[in-house]
Amino acid sequence: MSLFRKNNLFSNLAKIFSASVLAHAITLAFSPVFTRLYLPEAFGLLAFVLSVSNPFSSFSTFRLEQAVVLPKEKIEANTIANAVIFINTFFSILLFVFIIAAGNKLFEKNFNTLVFIPLIVLVSGFQMPLNSWLQREKKYSQIAHAKLIQTICIAVFSILAYWINHNLGLLIGYLMGWIVYSCYMYFQASKNDFKFHFSNFLNTVKSTLINYKEFPIYHVLPSVAVSFTLSIPVFYFNTCYSETEVGWFNFSRQLLLVPVSLITAAFSQVYYARVVELKNHRKKVFPEFVKLIQMLFAIALAMYLMIHFGGEFLFAIIFGTNWAESGTYASVLVISAALQLIVWPLNTLPVALGKIKYNSLFQIAHFLLTLSLYFIKNVKAIEFIYFVVIVDVIFYSIYFAFIIYQVKAHDKA
Repeated sequence: MSLFRKNNLFSNLAKIFSASVLAHAITLAFSPVFTRLYLPEAFGLLAFVLSVSNPFSSFSTFRLEQAVVLPKEKIEANTIANAVIFINTFFSILLFVFIIAAGNKLFEKNFNTLVFIPLIVLVSGFQMPLNSWLQREKKYSQIAHAKLIQTICIAVFSILAYWINHNLGLLIGYLMGWIVYSCYMYFQASKNDFKFHFSNFLNTVKSTLINYKEFPIYHVLPSVAVSFTLSIPVFYFNTCYSETEVGWFNFSRQLLLVPVSLITAAFSQVYYARVVELKNHRKKVFPEFVKLIQMLFAIALAMYLMIHFGGEFLFAIIFGTNWAESGTYASVLVISAALQLIVWPLNTLPVALGKIKYNSLFQIAHFLLTLSLYFIKNVKAIEFIYFVVIVDVIFYSIYFAFIIYQVKAHDKA
């Protein structure tokens, strides 16, 4: 019998990881279709909306969905899940009112797309406690299926929506994919004893906020910092450059994040469990750490060489001649992606070694460092990308050194 069948942990990880790989493969397979249907401006609009909605989504639930898996009793877990849904819904309504009242002044350039922001926040936040409920019930197959359904729906609806609106089709497809995903998650959670109810919802929210106050206090700020760190360059591009350049930039960055995300998902969770095991048995972490670094470095180097020297050619061949400039952007951004590929799979290591607060501080520091990009004025798009890479090189070099220090300090203790 295989390792995956013997070990529930690895079996569950395999289900989630396999679904993630297949979902990314589906996205990549449809990408040449999208790039030939839609102009870069449409990708720029999608990038702008996600750069605004993602930070809001990171705190619309106060991170309380993470608490759903903690209680022993299902009744309490159900109460928490309902509280999260109420909080997210209330926040989304407030966001919608704010956008209608002040959005035209803040984002005059893209006001017609702002209505998508509270809708995306609403549906993405709605599924978070349901996802946690299915994790609690160990229904990993359903979670994996949901991810595949979402990816396929986004692809299909994005293609169909092209004939509705050439500029907003990608946004319509993205939103429809999330709606189908959230409905599927609710259906699966309901099949596994989750019950949605409105009775005493104010008391439900109040008790949850009191009993699990550490989640909004300690988890929200780092989560928002990470999300805003990814959004800041898009904000800058949207302010200073054309929608076409925004589309080129975000497309190249998102494409480079595919291998980074996959490898992070493959390594981080398993390595986290391994480090905890070594720590509990008072064994040294550094020998295996070095082997992992060597493996990640080899993968990162291969990705760097391929994209840095062949980015423009590959993008033009695969995605069409309109996207050759995006390949030029990617040939520079791959420096950041290569560093992320090495460091991101290790970001759970400080947590495993008990350095949670330091990890949070580093995320906030990265946000502040990225925020300094707003001091850069009157440069070409490609020049600004070099500044983005410089910021990432500084941060990830320091963070990597911090991780090495913590590993060595643990082994000496």
